[in-house]
Amino acid sequence: MAERGSGGGIGRSAFRWGLIVALLLALGGFLYLIRTTVFLFLLAFLIAYLLDPIVDRLEAWRVPRTLGVLLVSTVLIGLLVTVVWIIIPEVRYQVQVFSQRVPQWAERLYVWAQPILEKLHISLDAQSIEAYAQKILKWVQANLPRLREPIQRVLQGMFTGVAGFIVGVYQFIMVPVMAFYILRDYNKIGPRFYSILPPAWRPAAREWLRAIDQAVGGFLRGQFLIALFLAVYYAIGLTLLRVPLGFLLGILSGLANIVPYMSLVVGMIPAALLAFLDHPSLWRVLWVLALFESGQLIEGLILGPRVMGRQTGLHPVTVILAILIGGTLMGLWGVFLAVPAAALLKAVFQRWMALQQARWQPTEADGSAEGRSQLE
Repeated sequence: MAERGSGGGIGRSAFRWGLIVALLLALGGFLYLIRTTVFLFLLAFLIAYLLDPIVDRLEAWRVPRTLGVLLVSTVLIGLLVTVVWIIIPEVRYQVQVFSQRVPQWAERLYVWAQPILEKLHISLDAQSIEAYAQKILKWVQANLPRLREPIQRVLQGMFTGVAGFIVGVYQFIMVPVMAFYILRDYNKIGPRFYSILPPAWRPAAREWLRAIDQAVGGFLRGQFLIALFLAVYYAIGLTLLRVPLGFLLGILSGLANIVPYMSLVVGMIPAALLAFLDHPSLWRVLWVLALFESGQLIEGLILGPRVMGRQTGLHPVTVILAILIGGTLMGLWGVFLAVPAAALLKAVFQRWMALQQARWQPTEADGSAEGRSQLE
């Protein structure tokens, strides 16, 4: 009878675990099907998560939370509208100037490249260009059947473009609406989450989430503020250096610094190249490099420790390795998610080490007490 009971218990346990695995797989499949909605919800939650400390500060000043959320949302929307109102005319002007200078730069590049092309026996006269055009035309005619299929798919998609546009506008509007309601009820999310956990798990879960929030939240908010500062700094600096598209490149490179060191790729290399093409001078290139290097020094020596704090910072080697690993595993999304994931893992590891050290201390104290008793 005991053996039957034991076998029945094992069978029930296996059935229970099989059911749990099946439910998890079904949940994963469902989340994959609605991945766009999940992404929009996470984006709204991230916005609420970043703005919650400001609303909490207003609430501490006896401002009702709903009113505080409205004030923060109004100020944020006003800042965005003002920035766009200032940026669009400047970008339009710089693009116009850029398009006027392109022929001059193309001629300059041709003069520089002509000796190299002659050594490679490559000619760019009218006859050779016509010959290259004929080759391209023959290739297009030979591969036209294969090129027709994607064109047909694009034309078919145009019929559903209006519906897709309407859905896209709806999704764009729903993100700030969801962020508003999440931010308004943000303080209720924690208690409701803890209420569904077993009572024995709640203290540990609260400590873990507090540690993760302190590390990851501080890192994300700090990195966002640093990116805004660098966007203004680079935009002003490149504009004063009269780099073509300098204002736009400065804004983009500063915002790209949300991924650490990405501003060097997005901003420094194009800015140095455009500065050299506009006025071939090594000094202009050195000034551009000095601008970006000074921005990185300000971030590393002043802004990083003051804004994020030394406890939430990651070692530069750790950041670089995280970005390389994330880009290898998940491409562009991996690059954006690598550093927050690294900060999360660091917070989890630090919390785990704190628990382990708390267990070690009594043992060490007992050992030292035993040693003293033996000496006595």
